[in-house]
Amino acid sequence: MDNELADMRRKVDDLGKRIAQREKDLRERGMFSAAHEVYVSAMQKAHIRLAGQVQSAAQASPTRWQGLKDELARDYNALVDELGRLIEHLDESQTKSDRP
Repeated sequence: MDNELADMRRKVDDLGKRIAQREKDLRERGMFSAAHEVYVSAMQKAHIRLAGQVQSAAQASPTRWQGLKDELARDYNALVDELGRLIEHLDESQTKSDRP
């Protein structure tokens, strides 16, 4: 349980850094629209909620951890997918704006 929990913490921490970096990049390139702010803000809130769930899971019994582990993995993967969609959308927008 301890190794799995530590791994999940690392993944969630890394994801938070990736979300923050994407926001920073958007701001630096002048591409951070109101729509992006809403989307990134929702991802940040989901990340904070997930980090809290991971912290709570640390207090769980090994039996309870088995059920929480699947739930946390699902929520983590959903947030990774959201970030991937944002990146894909931004890449498509950038490609369109680069065309003559």
